[in-house]
Amino acid sequence: MAIVTTSSLADTLPKFIAEAALTLKQEGLMMGRVGKVRLAKGQGLTYHRPTWSAVSVLDLTEGVDLAQAQSVTDSDFTITVAEIGGQIFFSDLTEMALREDVMRYFGRALANAYKNAIDTDLTEDMDSATVSLGGAGTTTVIGHLQAAAVRLAAASRPVEGKLSCVIHPFQYHPIVQDLASLTSGQWSPSSGTPAIDRTMGSSVAGMSEQLIRNYWVGRLAGVDVFTDPNIAIDGSDDAKGGMFSNEAILSITYQEPSVRTQRDESLRGLELNYVGMHGSGMYDGAWAFEIYTDCSTPSS
Repeated sequence: MAIVTTSSLADTLPKFIAEAALTLKQEGLMMGRVGKVRLAKGQGLTYHRPTWSAVSVLDLTEGVDLAQAQSVTDSDFTITVAEIGGQIFFSDLTEMALREDVMRYFGRALANAYKNAIDTDLTEDMDSATVSLGGAGTTTVIGHLQAAAVRLAAASRPVEGKLSCVIHPFQYHPIVQDLASLTSGQWSPSSGTPAIDRTMGSSVAGMSEQLIRNYWVGRLAGVDVFTDPNIAIDGSDDAKGGMFSNEAILSITYQEPSVRTQRDESLRGLELNYVGMHGSGMYDGAWAFEIYTDCSTPSS
């Protein structure tokens, strides 16, 4: 007996296609950790920030003229802004054939790519710190953060702004492993019994337990710690994060990114252009410490 099955009517069966999903990039978090400056229209392409030299005072002797006048000189720090943007062209036929709102989808994709590009630029600015801690192949430990924090506190020019530490997630991982297993010797209980007293700060067990349970700890060595996957990993599996003041790295915006469309009649389609004007740089490398350590992909 003849039987009709789904294979017999394969060309007739409806096809279910779920809503398309964008492949987005990491937007990062550097913009919230750095100093932000907005240039107004007509102010040129370069941001200038002059710095005057320090002056000194002397011990004086009564009755002796104060004759050693101090000299003050200036130095100019500059950041030049440039255009950053992207374009997607889609044909009329594409827009008609797809059920998705391609304008909305593609606009979101371009905005995401722009944020990723700005964040990547800002992570690269950490490489301009005056001093680098660690070195190629060095395992990141809490001591690197502690050294950076205390050396910034002892800087000859007082650090302005709030300190942040931004490292790659793979740089953060060995710090967690080290503190959770208590192998570095950097932490030791000063009071209390670890098996009983487990409040944060009263014993080592409190820190270890928090790391094991939550993994992410927002503050170490007295500084807010963040991870940013947009920090580049070089060919030797090393990466350059850093600890810095929000006044050390400056983000200069000349024009906020915006989306504009332009129709091409001969090509019968629409250009979707997303462009902004931005620049960034390290204003004072002494207000930052690069943390240059191993960034191999964790396996345990």
